Amino acid sequence: MPYSNEHKTVLQAIMHEGALHEARGKELVIRLFKHNNTAQILSEINTKLRPLCMTIKSINCEVTGELYWIFANTVQDKTASFNSEFSQAELALLRNVYSEIVTSNSGWVSSTFCLNLCPSINLKLSKTDAEQFLLEMVNRQWLCCKDGKYYMGVRSIAELLQYFKDTYEGNLHICTLCKQELFYVMFL
Repeated sequence: MPYSNEHKTVLQAIMHEGALHEARGKELVIRLFKHNNTAQILSEINTKLRPLCMTIKSINCEVTGELYWIFANTVQDKTASFNSEFSQAELALLRNVYSEIVTSNSGWVSSTFCLNLCPSINLKLSKTDAEQFLLEMVNRQWLCCKDGKYYMGVRSIAELLQYFKDTYEGNLHICTLCKQELFYVMFL
């Protein structure tokens, strides 16, 4: 099937959401293409994206197990960053939260601990502003929050994995079955 406006619609939905829940993606594919072969559609879109060093990745949320489709750059480097819509203080807080998540034994950090990081970033950021920012990061799937704990979000895993590998090499857990990096390791 040739690349069509329907393909573009799926791509735009993923880009707009940042992380599109697989169930919503499947509904969109069925509505647009009259079939549910999402693997075929994503492959056709990725064929068009490959020359642009972009891709659609399927990433499982480590906390919920739910699958998301994420538009990501295939050329990752240490300079991966957010656009300028966030202040330097907010980005410093996010880097500190990432650091705490990656270096923890549990793969999460409490929301209270995150807010108490504010004075350590040496930039003006109130706890109220920090809380709003962290909620925005959850809404955008950069972080996952459950029961007052912050975990690595699916967009962070998809888009910043190389940064985490380069920065926290000794702290990343590797799944013995799939050989993929894990941030949240649930012990039974």
